[in-house]
Amino acid sequence: MIRNEYFRVFPEAIPSGFVDKIIAIGDQQKPSLARVNSVAGLSVVDKEYRFCNIARLANEPDLDWLYIKLWELIDEVNKKNWKFNIEKMSLVEYLTYLEGHNINWHRDTLPLTARKRNKDPSIDKLISLSLQLSDHDEYEGGNFQFSNDMGLKEGKFPVINELAENSELAQQLRKKGSIVVFPSVLMHRVTKVTKGARKVLVAWAGGNSVENLDV
Repeated sequence: MIRNEYFRVFPEAIPSGFVDKIIAIGDQQKPSLARVNSVAGLSVVDKEYRFCNIARLANEPDLDWLYIKLWELIDEVNKKNWKFNIEKMSLVEYLTYLEGHNINWHRDTLPLTARKRNKDPSIDKLISLSLQLSDHDEYEGGNFQFSNDMGLKEGKFPVINELAENSELAQQLRKKGSIVVFPSVLMHRVTKVTKGARKVLVAWAGGNSVENLDV
């Protein structure tokens, strides 16, 4: 495990054979363009904000091992680091970023003040997980990055040094089977894919109350 103040990285945590099994299952699904919630509360396609293909993988018998592994990992990291009151895990999502796809800076859950105002159950995400399925030489661009800044003017966010493009840790996160786990309020993005396809599995853990998340 690689430890950072904000996130935890598990290099090549899932064996290649199991990753291939996930890809085979994911590629059998019928994907759709990812959607986001608009200001009006509608679910819409917004290619400027989130542009990739998505399919949800149900927790069925042939994927029991995956759901168990991911939950055990999230639970262990949480107990050692953040101690959030997590009670459940979402369905995992199989994402494919093709040439031109990306996702701009965002949080998987809202800041504390917004969570107190908004009782929408979709904001109960406390911990996020991303599992790299593609290997580093299967695509170009598509870098996963964090910012520890809450936002500068004009919506610009500084990338943390550890994940600057071509850094050692950035290259590690591009390796097949690597996992990153982080609090869901941490700002992150995926830069535009310029060649090939980046495939990744994402999941979230949360509970019925997120007000104990002190960010």
